[in-house]
Amino acid sequence: MFTGDPDGPPPGCPVMDPITIPYSIAPGGTATLTQQEGDTIQDCQASGLKSTANVNVNGVTGTVATATASLSIVQPISPPYFCHVTYSPNQWAGGFTANVTINNTMSSTAINNWTLTFIFPGDQKITNAWNATVSQSGENVSATNESYNATIPAGWLVTIGDHTGTLSKI
Repeated sequence: MFTGDPDGPPPGCPVMDPITIPYSIAPGGTATLTQQEGDTIQDCQASGLKSTANVNVNGVTGTVATATASLSIVQPISPPYFCHVTYSPNQWAGGFTANVTINNTMSSTAINNWTLTFIFPGDQKITNAWNATVSQSGENVSATNESYNATIPAGWLVTIGDHTGTLSKI
């Protein structure tokens, strides 16, 4: 059972039916049973998962033991929540330069070892860049930090592209 909403399943979480797993243990024996759920649920806003195991014994009426585990769910931080990217081109016939700004909008967490990927339409090509190591395969472009700007502190931004690239406080 997902936890986190007192009025039922948290938003985005599926309703989980109890699963019965018959299992036999010899008298005096012990056993450990591991169960793994399937794929991650992207939109589930649960803060935890509560799992209960009921133990029944052949020939005994009712449940003889119950064990419950409450597990915390820590959701990863994912875009667009931690950065904002802007693109400012300076164009002329046959070419252009551009500045790309990666703004860390988190209040207290730094971005470390960043990579920015994007797609250039048509036949646009990267010929050089400042403040990033850039590679291109067809339309797909990848810009990765340099050693001196690998960390973007919370509330700071890094500019890559033409010669004005900087790391600065917002």
